[in-house]
Amino acid sequence: MVVNEAPWLTRRLEIVFMIAMFLICLLSDALKCKNGNAFFCIGGSSAMCERDANAFWCDDMVLPPTPGDDTARCECTAHNNSLLLVHMVEVGPSLTSVPAIKSIRRNNRYLYRIPIAPLVVSALRNRTGTFITSNTTDGIFGARLFAPLRRSVGLDSPVLGKCTKNTSSLNISYSFDNLLLSPSSSSLLRGTESMIPFKNDRFALQKHLPNLQRVFGQLLLRRSTELESDRGSCLNAHLVIVIAVVPGTQTAWINKNAEAVPTTLLDVNTYVKKTISLYLRKKPRYIRLLKNVWFVGIPIGFPVHRDFNFSTDSTVSQSTSDHGSGEKKENSPTTVGDFPFNVCHPGVEKLELCREMCQHYGKQVSQYQAANSGLQKATETIGGRVGQRSFFLLYRDHFNTESYFERSYWKDCFQLSINGSSAMARSVASSLF
Repeated sequence: MVVNEAPWLTRRLEIVFMIAMFLICLLSDALKCKNGNAFFCIGGSSAMCERDANAFWCDDMVLPPTPGDDTARCECTAHNNSLLLVHMVEVGPSLTSVPAIKSIRRNNRYLYRIPIAPLVVSALRNRTGTFITSNTTDGIFGARLFAPLRRSVGLDSPVLGKCTKNTSSLNISYSFDNLLLSPSSSSLLRGTESMIPFKNDRFALQKHLPNLQRVFGQLLLRRSTELESDRGSCLNAHLVIVIAVVPGTQTAWINKNAEAVPTTLLDVNTYVKKTISLYLRKKPRYIRLLKNVWFVGIPIGFPVHRDFNFSTDSTVSQSTSDHGSGEKKENSPTTVGDFPFNVCHPGVEKLELCREMCQHYGKQVSQYQAANSGLQKATETIGGRVGQRSFFLLYRDHFNTESYFERSYWKDCFQLSINGSSAMARSVASSLF
């Protein structure tokens, strides 16, 4: 009969071994979280980011997966009770900043920029309605880039298995917040930081993103109502935050070097994303309502009108297209390079101001071209999926200056009219499909 002469030593070795394994697992999970390879870490992403909110892996809002059996998933698919919440955040100046034009300062004539966020939301709602299904072709987030998003929110057709229904459905709603920055800010990034400060504040959503706060309020009300029925447990809400940074008109306000403007625009997008993630982490009650949080950044550059040259005399036939209906129509031949004269026609509301704006535009158009070119190269380099839960799309000319000319779309060489802003909004909305 074998007798263990030192049972105390065996127990100590077991304890040491257990502690060592725990530390190894803890370190392994921490490294996975740091490298963005895990859906969640020990203690949850909120706990990790509470210690180091500026860490790059905290830019995204990663929620732990919710376990569930096949039967429960099938029942929820049959209820059609899931929600896709698309919230757009627009960042940009409230005014068109043109300090070089003395008459504007003298007459106190401010040029207010038309926010595009409500127009983009309207364009999205008109295109998708309030209900989408997984088998819809060319639907929202239907591009190959968005495949991970589609899988996580349930827009991919489920594998049948025990389910009798192979089509999942989502109720979709849209909302927006405008972060209109003061032109008195020293820069675009500084203005953004002052508008939505990066700090722990449990009331930050209510202060800085009131419409997003309202979305959660409505979601809480809906959850409390449906918990009384068997559909309450199937209220799966997925949040997609679309960020659009509209640079305005002054390249110097964004970055004194026009070629470095894209870097600043990308920095602003990242700052907004990580700040919203921080705000959400301070609201565990809201987080419990969500299954996923995704971010989509849309780059927007400057208007660069084709062949902006006063001395060119050749003519071309221009065409316009309605992105909503797909119809095209021909305009009368327009003199290439005579864009200012076509916009600032005698029937314009403020002819003198229009001409002054176009003269000022002519002095900056080369900087706009450099900034747009840099933005295109930057997005081609880093664009696509830029985080575990975030995308940054490739650059497109949402002003459509290369495609067609429509005089009614412009107030002057800088500013879009309401018609032009609506056309731009449709272009921005189409980039999500």
